[in-house]
Amino acid sequence: MADKDQCAPIIQVPPQSQFSRVLGIFKPAVWIALVWVLGITVLFIPFLLVEYPPLVDYPVHLSRQFILQNLESIPQLQVNYQLAWGIKPNLAMDLIVPILSIFLPLTLATKAFVMLSIALIVLGTLMLSKQIHGRIGVLPFASLLFVYNMALYEGHINYLFASGLMLVSFAVWLKLTDYSNRVQTASLSVLLIALFISHLFAMGLLCLCIFCYELAKAFTLRKFSIQPFLNLTIALVPLALLWLLKPAGPPSGGWDYGYDITTHIVALLSGAFFFDESDILTMICLCALFIVFAIVAFHKNTREGDKPFFLLVFALIIISPFVPETMMGGSRFVIRIPILIPFLILAIPPPAMISHRMSQYFLGTILILITCRTMNIANDWLSKNQDFSEFIAASQVISAGSRVIQARQESTGKVIFDMPYRHLTELLIPDKYIFVPHMAKIPDQQPIAPSKETASIDGGTASPITLKQLQDGSDPVISKTLLNTKMDGWQKPYWAFWPQNFDYLVFLHMREPQENPSPDHLKLIKAGSFFDIYQIQGRRLAFDYSTPNKQ
Repeated sequence: MADKDQCAPIIQVPPQSQFSRVLGIFKPAVWIALVWVLGITVLFIPFLLVEYPPLVDYPVHLSRQFILQNLESIPQLQVNYQLAWGIKPNLAMDLIVPILSIFLPLTLATKAFVMLSIALIVLGTLMLSKQIHGRIGVLPFASLLFVYNMALYEGHINYLFASGLMLVSFAVWLKLTDYSNRVQTASLSVLLIALFISHLFAMGLLCLCIFCYELAKAFTLRKFSIQPFLNLTIALVPLALLWLLKPAGPPSGGWDYGYDITTHIVALLSGAFFFDESDILTMICLCALFIVFAIVAFHKNTREGDKPFFLLVFALIIISPFVPETMMGGSRFVIRIPILIPFLILAIPPPAMISHRMSQYFLGTILILITCRTMNIANDWLSKNQDFSEFIAASQVISAGSRVIQARQESTGKVIFDMPYRHLTELLIPDKYIFVPHMAKIPDQQPIAPSKETASIDGGTASPITLKQLQDGSDPVISKTLLNTKMDGWQKPYWAFWPQNFDYLVFLHMREPQENPSPDHLKLIKAGSFFDIYQIQGRRLAFDYSTPNKQ
């Protein structure tokens, strides 16, 4: 690591310039702090403007928090769900949101946790830069440009929080190298336990970063020591015990690599994708960042102490395309490492690479880019929240505590269905206490589970069923075959015998009138601009939900 001057300022600032004189009597440190405050404020504008951030899995997280806090007091919830606490990973939100809910309404507390997760990633970038160089330059300010990434879009909130915690932990571990081996091992073990509870993949990523960094340092300095690897191994012992105490889940279905290698390589740009009009500009910035990073890494003036960090990033870039798409019951692992790479890249280069004269223009340019990106995202979120509000208002026709299944129009032409609408029905749980299949998925990694009455129809694919599945589920012969079909992991063909097992169907369609997809079983009770709500005919109120009603 770089030599650290005890008298050096934490934030590197340029001397007085024409830009600072325009701002009046402000000193450079003051206006840089103001730029940071302004940038973070602009960053969170989309969250402040909407009630429901249209992140794919956000309705699942919000509804899970509602169930955790209200299950004991609402009988309809008790019929559909049950608590399943235990020593489990991926519980960051479930442990922190209840604390935030003491001071905030649940919807605000859940949004606050997402914002906290974003802030933690930025903080981790700053801490890592400070630990490597002894001070913080202006380059980490660009980290604000990459927080709206694929992981946030898909709603991997626990992982985002744990990613920030991983960056902070990595910076802390670098600091611990100045201490004794006992202190290093004990502190690292505590950090790993915190990451295990927050998100399992982030814990593994910290171990990978430490391992790759130590190998890179040994290669660069031509001096190998077994002690860091021994410290890491000993620190993992308590984690092995936690893993043994973790409740067993259903078969994970193994590892699925998913798409071809080209798709995995493209996933390296996940840090720039938010399915927004500003994605192209952000992607160009990310590609430029990769190029500049490579140039700096191989520059002859790059300090020897910094080279292991550059090699660490190159190692992660090489490893990430070979990460499976799904494993251990979870999915989208292929984007987990790529969304963190921009933050590592922004923390590692020396602050001096941006001159004092250029720093003000750099900050101004990044602030403009952040503003354009967040304004585009805010407009999109406002539009989607109008759709959400329309759906929630229309849902008053649905009885409290009922079972709701969701289907979609085939994706042809211009369709309303896209990923942020995938968990639309989960938005009704806080108001209608309904049962939704796949709400309590991956039972060994979250604190709620379906009740005994609903266990047989839980475990979906986290996506609305297709018209083909809707048709198959209404056929008794095909439904019997479905029930005897083994699916991967915790997934079940919950749409089998849906006319007997569910009360309502929410059908997502193109923004034009649609025919009843199953006239023999469905009665239209509410039509919306992008959805129809059907009541399922012939449901028996007194029904043993533990087995399908096979007629």
